[in-house]
Amino acid sequence: MGYKSQGNEFSFFMLIPTNFILNFSHKKEQFQIFPFIHNFSNNFTVDQPFEGIKIPDVCPADVLPEDRDFSMVAGEFMEVYSQQKGSLNIS
Repeated sequence: MGYKSQGNEFSFFMLIPTNFILNFSHKKEQFQIFPFIHNFSNNFTVDQPFEGIKIPDVCPADVLPEDRDFSMVAGEFMEVYSQQKGSLNIS
């Protein structure tokens, strides 16, 4: 629709998986992760921590067209955008 979009993230632990999903995913549910593998409390069954989750739920390549204007910037929001004139009213 002609919109420009830019994601902003400070956490290195969030930037790594975001980069991986955006740049290396080629189809929906391409990878399987086990996010609960170290959590053995509050489970209904002994198999529950070993349940996998397939990611990504939506393939970025299918959703974002080739001529998209989408980018990511790393850093704290106020530091990244404080020098940008005319777009944000930051005081």
